Amino acid sequence: MNPPKATFGEISPGLKYIDRPAAYAVILGDEGRVAVVRGKRGWFLPGGGIDPGETPEETILREAREEIAREVSLGELLGEATQYFSVGEEHRRLYATFYTATLGALVDNDPKYDLEWVWLAEARSDFFHACHVWAVELGLGLRHGPEEHE
Repeated sequence: MNPPKATFGEISPGLKYIDRPAAYAVILGDEGRVAVVRGKRGWFLPGGGIDPGETPEETILREAREEIAREVSLGELLGEATQYFSVGEEHRRLYATFYTATLGALVDNDPKYDLEWVWLAEARSDFFHACHVWAVELGLGLRHGPEEHE
């Protein structure tokens, strides 16, 4: 079975987009809360950009160690999304892969971010990427199946 796919944001004609493959973990906690980190522009799921030669799974494992100083165990592939967005004068096309994950042991380094737990209903508008909200909804079982555009 193919994972659900969705597209977020709009393409503006004439703009040059920088492609960025990335992978993120949807880590669910007690009472339906989700693990997030706060970046400069809002909430993000743990994860990030895929380095050359790296798989999405390897990216999530590396990013979890760097960002939240934790090991994670990967679960199922939730979905894949394309997110168009701009930061200043740069226009980006994020190709994101999302997996469920569970937290594991602490690792011996200082985390880049504090791990925080939020309820989606209260934090929905604080996520920088709409595709992260979509992935959390998939993880919570609130969405099913493919979507062409949102």
